[in-house]
Parts: sequence; structure tokens; C-alpha cells
Amino acid sequence: IQKLFAGSLEDLPQQESNVVRVFLSSTFTDHEHERNLLTNVVSPWLRKYCWERGLIFQMVDMRWGVTDDASAHQRTNEIVMEEIHKCRNISRGPFFLAFLGDRYGSRFFPRVIEASEFETLLRAARTACRETALLETWYVKDRNAVPPEYILQPITSYFPHYYDDAPQNLKKRNQVW
Repeated sequence: IQKLFAGSLEDLPQQESNVVRVFLSSTFTDHEHERNLLTNVVSPWLRKYCWERGLIFQMVDMRWGVTDDASAHQRTNEIVMEEIHKCRNISRGPFFLAFLGDRYGSRFFPRVIEASEFETLLRAARTACRETALLETWYVKDRNAVPPEYILQPITSYFPHYYDDAPQNLKKRNQVW
């Protein structure tokens, strides 16, 4: 208390959160019915239940949370992991809900790989007589990073019409795939 009266804000007790923030994880198509039920029926009930107890309920569903631009720049996994950490740090109670099914869902390549690890991967692939052209095309070395690292390039670097739904570009985009 002496420190507080002296103007110091160090060593203050952590204020308990009044937020229950839950990250919903599932494949987008496998559990469409369950997600919709959770969003339209369960979440409003939980919001009311929490409100009556002085809490704020928040459901985080990344189905609508990753922009095309973030996805094009290979940031989807990063954004999802940041949101899970945010839910863990903010939530007073549970912070993660997973619907599990028969599908794997998305599996992302790392957006950043430390140069020494990437170069080890390339050597191992070459030793095993594996093709490395795709790795060398999609990952570009950032020599300014400390330590140096390889960055996965935006998908629009090689497929400029990837997110363009304009009729004149749909044909170009579909020809690539």
C-alpha cells in the first residue's frame, strides 16, 4: 500500500476478468448444423446467463474472422493462434470448444521458417532425391531478419486472380487450378 500511495503502480494484484471468451474450433463444413445451433440458440442463452451473473460472454468463430487479404498473405494460422491465446488470456472460465469429426480441416504451412532449419530441410530433401522447386519458389529468404528466415509468399504473388471473383477473371483463376 505504501508503494501505491507513493505513486507506484508496480506489483498491483491482477484484476479478475469479467469476460468468458470461448474460441470455437471445427472444420467449417462438417459441423455446419452444430455451429449454427451454437450461434443462434446456445450463445444467446449463454450471453444472458453470464449477464445475469455480471459476466460478459463472447463466442469467437473464425468462420467469419479471416479476411481474404490475411489469407492471401498466409496469415490464417497466425491469426487463429493469436485469437486462441487472446481467449486464454482474457477468459475467466473456459476458453476453447472443439467440434471433432472425421475431417482434418486446414493444415497450414508455416509462414516463417528460420533459415538454418529451412536450409536443413532443403539439404535433406535433395539427399533423398526429392524435388525442392516448390519450396524454393514459395519461400523467399529475408536476409534482414535476425536471425535470417524464409517467408512463405502471398498466394497472389503467383496467382494474382486467386481472390478475384470478377467474371472476366474467374476463367483465368480456374485455368490455373
